Amino acid sequence: MRNLSNNNYIASADKSALGLGIFDGVLPKKHLSENEMHTVVRDFLARLKFDIHTVGYKYWAKLLQLYLVRDDYNQDASIEVIAERYGVANSLIKDNLETLIERNSEFVPLASKLLGVDVTIDSISDAADVLGAIFHIYFPQIECDECDVSRSHINFLQVMEYVQRTSKKD
Repeated sequence: MRNLSNNNYIASADKSALGLGIFDGVLPKKHLSENEMHTVVRDFLARLKFDIHTVGYKYWAKLLQLYLVRDDYNQDASIEVIAERYGVANSLIKDNLETLIERNSEFVPLASKLLGVDVTIDSISDAADVLGAIFHIYFPQIECDECDVSRSHINFLQVMEYVQRTSKKD
């Protein structure tokens, strides 16, 4: 897992205000495979009121996974990895990430409550820092084994997105 000691939200979090209530006191096992880590991150986002039915949800899950596990994390490079993995343009990934943040009206107050500090989200980077801090604080024991999140795969959702994109061009 990535060292997040430079994350300002972790440093300023009011640890006395923290509790596991939103996560039902259930912690995943300590060592996770890539797929298990992805499942934990997707569940984590759902519990933070992210809409799992929007396209940006899977992109946020993958971006957060990269944020948490890659020592060499870079937002633009990570968006490139995600775009390549799903076969879409970088701009589409960014648009979907931003849209999901905008539609997530309950996330900011909930994040503020979980961290015990006021949270402001003005960008994808801000959201990644906040989400990473919450995950790091509430699940500090997790280590991801074999987290090669750049492996390509084709799934039904990817095929449907391709069909939608290409049918709009006609």
